[in-house]
Amino acid sequence: MLNETSPEDERTIEKLKNDVNTVFREALFSQEINPFRCVSIESYPVGPGKQAADLLMRNSIKLKSTVDASAAQLMWTPYAAFYGETNAGKSTLIEALRLCFGEKVTNAGISIGDGRSDYTMKATFYTCNFRGRIFTIIDVPGIEGKESTVEDAIKSALARSQIVFYVTPDARPPQGGENGREGTLEKMARQLKPQAKVWAIWNKKIHSYRGFKKPLLVEGSDEWGSLHEGGNSLDAKMREILGARYQDSLPVSARPAFLALAAHLAPDSNLEKERSKFLEHFSATQLRKVAGIDQVVELIINGIPDEADIREANFNKLAMPIRDCAEDIAKKAKTDFLKPVPELEIAIRKLKLTLSEIAGDAHRNLSRLSQELIQKTIVQVRSKMMEEIESGIDSDRELKKRIEFILENEKDNLSKKIDKSIRA
Repeated sequence: MLNETSPEDERTIEKLKNDVNTVFREALFSQEINPFRCVSIESYPVGPGKQAADLLMRNSIKLKSTVDASAAQLMWTPYAAFYGETNAGKSTLIEALRLCFGEKVTNAGISIGDGRSDYTMKATFYTCNFRGRIFTIIDVPGIEGKESTVEDAIKSALARSQIVFYVTPDARPPQGGENGREGTLEKMARQLKPQAKVWAIWNKKIHSYRGFKKPLLVEGSDEWGSLHEGGNSLDAKMREILGARYQDSLPVSARPAFLALAAHLAPDSNLEKERSKFLEHFSATQLRKVAGIDQVVELIINGIPDEADIREANFNKLAMPIRDCAEDIAKKAKTDFLKPVPELEIAIRKLKLTLSEIAGDAHRNLSRLSQELIQKTIVQVRSKMMEEIESGIDSDRELKKRIEFILENEKDNLSKKIDKSIRA
């Protein structure tokens, strides 16, 4: 029967199952990922076992390459990237955040510009440890005229970040693409991680305490409308291009926030003089609050994945190519091993009908042939018996003896004739 398996087949199947399970466990959890190293052609020298081992081995190199590539992209530290135009205030905002997170900032304020163009060519990484959470802030190179020179750095930073802050000094959307060229948001959408969350930060530039006589953003104001209202607002355009990844926009004034936190500036520096003027009207805590830096802190802490989330994400990155490989093997196995089975069953059913027809014809032909031979034998026996009777034998015993001889002789002849006719 087609569904019957021998004890040897059962052992082969069980060994293959164990090998595959071992492969997947090792691929997921061993430090040295080497898929299928436990499977060898020598384990299955002949038969279906060898075919199965061949199938696994053919997929080993492809899977190892894919898993190695996935392993190289594992992230153990969450990232928050700050991205935007050159001189949008990213570096100032990042220095303020680092001070919020308790980082020791050497030469505080050295990265804060004076209004002149500052084309940073490389991404800068800052590792922070706040409330028991370790994460990395990325200062992404600014968008500028020769963006091709920093495209790789921008792409790499956005591709690894779970949170992206788009920093802009203007309460309006960035310039869109035209004449077949991608705009800022289209490029961002292409470079982001699928699960990344994006916030827009409007960095309102305030240089005097008088700028805080009213909140950073007043509902109903022109800035409010540019950020939140209508199809051409910053929120609408960000959501149109980025979809569900875009969260919201918020106002911050990065420079005053930095001044509120930078307690160890050089006494005679311009930044210290600027700080002193703000602190004549606000305490450091009040200045930090009105500058809006605390809401960015909470967004980062609440938005970055925790250790369990990162571990799960890394597991899925490794498990996905293994699952895909398993599905490919299953499909191939159906083609190599299972597909011929129904084809064979159909052929057998057809053959069975043909054989039945042949057997029926043969049975009928043999019956007819037997009857013909028997009838001929009977005629011959009668004819010979009449010849003996007519020969004039007087003794009944002698006649009986002659008839018995005729019957035995014709019986042997009949057997030989039937055998000869059947073979024919």
